[in-house]
Amino acid sequence: MWKWTADAVALLHVAWIAAFVLGPLGGLRRPGVRAAHLSLLWITAGMWHYYCPLTVIENMIRVQYDPAGAYGGGFLNHCLENIVDLTAYGKPLALGVLAWAAAWSVIYGGVWTGELKKKGALATSKR
Repeated sequence: MWKWTADAVALLHVAWIAAFVLGPLGGLRRPGVRAAHLSLLWITAGMWHYYCPLTVIENMIRVQYDPAGAYGGGFLNHCLENIVDLTAYGKPLALGVLAWAAAWSVIYGGVWTGELKKKGALATSKR
């Protein structure tokens, strides 16, 4: 049961990362998805320099069934350590996360403004 629970937390982590990257696919068309994606973006950007709570929870659960199964460092470090050295690219990746969040904040702001103008909520007064 511990292994399944830990794997479920890891799957949630993968889903979070996928939503971070792919959120605009739904966010551009649906305001609810847009708001959720924007929240996810800024939570991720704000937590970037800390241990992710999902990593901590996953490791706490993994230790219950196999103490050797827990890993040090972050989830991305653990998953990508054989592909890329995140210790060397941590700062550019952090800036990329921040830029991604900022870019989608501006884009979504423009989309919301356009939607409000279409509905007449932002009627401009002509004098």
